[in-house]
Amino acid sequence: MTGKITLWLVVLFGSLSVASAQRLVIGQRPADLKIKEYVLGTALPEDRPLLIEFFYSPSQPSRDRLPVLNEMAKAYDGRVTVLVLARESRDRIEPLVLDKGYVFTVALDEEGKTFNGFEVQYVPFSVLMDAKGRVSWFGNSAELTPSMIETELNL
Repeated sequence: MTGKITLWLVVLFGSLSVASAQRLVIGQRPADLKIKEYVLGTALPEDRPLLIEFFYSPSQPSRDRLPVLNEMAKAYDGRVTVLVLARESRDRIEPLVLDKGYVFTVALDEEGKTFNGFEVQYVPFSVLMDAKGRVSWFGNSAELTPSMIETELNL
């Protein structure tokens, strides 16, 4: 009996710590982006919705998302900016994104300030923000569909 109670307490407290670890709130502004440099594209336009994809090159699911994100960037050209943000060096990221025909923006967060500010726990992880910089959606980008983007951003 004591073993079962201990197990339930471990599960309960583990669940609470996971739930409280994510501080993104729909409708609220998240932490500021701390971009060190751009690999593809230039400074992000203001007053435009933004889809941030937190990226880690050793992660196959992250790499698999690149062509999908490119299609999203093409489909929403001028209406939504797609940003792939890596917490790695330029040397690790460039071979994956240069000369591939990608039209999304790629930036580096080598010191991890944005990853930490958004409390990223897993990749792929995305945050969709409206034109005012408020969180509209967040989660695994594989679950984000074009219709969800259009609904969340009223496109």
